[in-house]
Amino acid sequence: RFRAEYFHDSIESVHLVKEEIARRIASAGKQGISMGINDLDCRLKGFKRSELTLLAARPSVGKTAFSLHCMIQSAVMERVPTLYQSIEMSAASLMMRLVHSLANVPMANVEDNILNENQELAIDQAETRLAGSSFWIDESAAPSIAQISARARRLKANSGLGFIIIDYLQLIRAR
Repeated sequence: RFRAEYFHDSIESVHLVKEEIARRIASAGKQGISMGINDLDCRLKGFKRSELTLLAARPSVGKTAFSLHCMIQSAVMERVPTLYQSIEMSAASLMMRLVHSLANVPMANVEDNILNENQELAIDQAETRLAGSSFWIDESAAPSIAQISARARRLKANSGLGFIIIDYLQLIRAR
């Protein structure tokens, strides 16, 4: 089935490029959502609209920790409504990691009940900042591409979704 919106004529294409150049000039060199790591931001210019960025690495090297860091950057620091699709971790586990990461307090301190007053305050402040930001965690087990896409479209229409992170792409079902 032919869909005209997939095709752009030369006049429209030039207009799109002019708009993009103007947007980049207005943003003073900032092209995407910051990754929060200066070296990566300098090289990649952040996460850009309509681009797919994949992170791949061996097991247990910190892919989830990095993706949560990116979520803090997008949802909390840059105030971009963000969807985090987690296929192997619960929302509660992810929130615990987010709070501790944002508070810069080791999780072991809470587990061992050895928090000092400053750490308790930092955790409270992290919880408040997270509660005031706009993000959603979807912990659906083995979702399909269509399910994720439908949820993202709904969030975009209702809440202005601007960034999607999918943790564990291999576990997504094609149908």
